[in-house]
Amino acid sequence: MLSWFGKIFGTGKALEQGLKTVDTIADGAVKGFDALFFTEEEKSNQSVSVLGMRMGMVKALQDEFAPRAITRRILAIIIVGSTFLHFQIAIVMGIMANMFPKMIKVGDETINAWTGALEFTLTILVQEIKIAMIVVFFYFGYYGVKAIMKEKSNGN
Repeated sequence: MLSWFGKIFGTGKALEQGLKTVDTIADGAVKGFDALFFTEEEKSNQSVSVLGMRMGMVKALQDEFAPRAITRRILAIIIVGSTFLHFQIAIVMGIMANMFPKMIKVGDETINAWTGALEFTLTILVQEIKIAMIVVFFYFGYYGVKAIMKEKSNGN
């Protein structure tokens, strides 16, 4: 009889898959009917799990607003913000060096004053970027590594 259905529906596997789908629908209907009645035990189990989630949220919020966490954030904003500010100043100096050169005589040679200032700023900026990257990795590296570990554990 299975071969007869196989000829009609294509293969026996298609029929088996159809039967599995019917079973899944029947199980879902039974579970849905059971979900209409919320027993006292289910209520207490749910309230315990909700209380656990609330306590976890309160602990996470306490950790986020602890003075040390706020201080770390302020320092990170200062370090990264000053790096971006110095980067923007270097861009303005580069534009000024090309559009409005200010030539000065240093010893026997004549140089553009903006270029000298730009070179000095870029020397400092290279070190600042290294420090800012350490700070950024400290804050966001954990989440990136966690996401990578999650992907690796899923087998991707």
